[in-house]
Amino acid sequence: MDSASSIQRQLSNLAARKRRREELLEQVRSGKYDHIFPASEYYAGESGRHPSPEPESLERDFAGFTEQEGGVLHRRLVLPLPGADRTGESAPGLPIRSYGLDDWRELPAPVLGELLPPGDCREAGRCGIGDVCFLDTETSGLAGGTGTVVFLTGLGWWERDGAGRWQFVVEQYLIRDFPHEPAKVYLLAERLSQFRLFCTYNGRTFDVPLLRTRAIMNRCRPGPFRRPNVDLLPFCRRFWRGVLPSVSLKQVELDVLGLDRGPDIDGSLIPRVFFDLSQGRHPRLLPAVLSHNVQDIATLGGLLEKALRIAADPFGGGELSHWAEFAALARHHERRRDPAGAARALERALERAPGIAEETPLLLRLAAAHKRLREWPLAVETWSALATSNDWLIAVQAATELAKYHEHVAKDFAAALRAVEQVRRKGELRVELASYAGNGVLAGMETLLSELARRENRLRKRLRGKTRDPEAR
Repeated sequence: MDSASSIQRQLSNLAARKRRREELLEQVRSGKYDHIFPASEYYAGESGRHPSPEPESLERDFAGFTEQEGGVLHRRLVLPLPGADRTGESAPGLPIRSYGLDDWRELPAPVLGELLPPGDCREAGRCGIGDVCFLDTETSGLAGGTGTVVFLTGLGWWERDGAGRWQFVVEQYLIRDFPHEPAKVYLLAERLSQFRLFCTYNGRTFDVPLLRTRAIMNRCRPGPFRRPNVDLLPFCRRFWRGVLPSVSLKQVELDVLGLDRGPDIDGSLIPRVFFDLSQGRHPRLLPAVLSHNVQDIATLGGLLEKALRIAADPFGGGELSHWAEFAALARHHERRRDPAGAARALERALERAPGIAEETPLLLRLAAAHKRLREWPLAVETWSALATSNDWLIAVQAATELAKYHEHVAKDFAAALRAVEQVRRKGELRVELASYAGNGVLAGMETLLSELARRENRLRKRLRGKTRDPEAR
């Protein structure tokens, strides 16, 4: 990339970040976040005049927490499923649907294979939904190296209560200063050793490696932090990137699980909580951060259940409905070299495709799947239809595949030559019309035309050789 353009891009990024920070501060000053935390003016640059915290306010902020050995604050929350006959039968914001958790008392290896790398899948072995720990962290920022401290770690898991009913348990481990980190790491290691599988969102590249690093730095054996990790971010990217505005956890929660968590703290404000705690100031953002962490963990519980159902039966489970979701499923099967699965997914996508523009590339991929399955009549029918497409690039790909079939499978050199000639003439006509109109031709069109011309010349030679010697080849 040109150095000047690279510098310009970096300057643009810096300017955008500065504008975002100014917008956020203006929102705080205007009181937009008053319903999340009080005294928003404190976070708008007036920290010098902030009074010392009152004892009752500290008690309110740390409600439900107990102090463990080493100064670590810990609390346990129970979020029961709806329909339970109890007071407060469901915590607000828990992404509840018709959970069939008994179906996952043992997670089948093929289902885990869709969510885990092969090595992790073998290591996980036979485990059930109760062996999964949902994990999310809140840090002091993205400083990198030793500069990033995990001041809040949330863990969640499914378990049965005394009456045998499923409930979702969340535990949070919070530290208020750097010297408390070793005790927190050891408490986490003890708790995590009870589970066989992690479930995170971008945890494979961020949360879990960071926890493992902090464990090593504090002379704690990192074994409990090395469990197989079901990272749901790649799974969500596979199905919903391009379908949703983004694949952030909050967006997936809204559009996939149908849950609107309402007002939520901006992630850029979260590190401020730890710095306030470490300096003995009143952490007025703490309740919002704790709620944000609980909601993220609860969302992971619902999202894993949906991912398991998609992985177990993507076609008949009713979890996928959008044409782009089936197109993404087909791409997954293509990468795994499963043409039968790809063909089935592409057929579902074509049933739901909204128009010709979406159908054409899907048809080309479907023909490629039929080719790999050696279902030649279906592939040839599709290629023949696409070779006359108004989209010349699609027509070139279809005509090329059609020519390959006639040349190498059917041994009909004349039919192969006709397919190549037809699409080459159409391309030359487009180039000529573009030159008259003063428009530029499609990028790479000259290269494609020269490749078609070479293929045409070779087919002519083979056709002449076959005419002279019928026994040849």
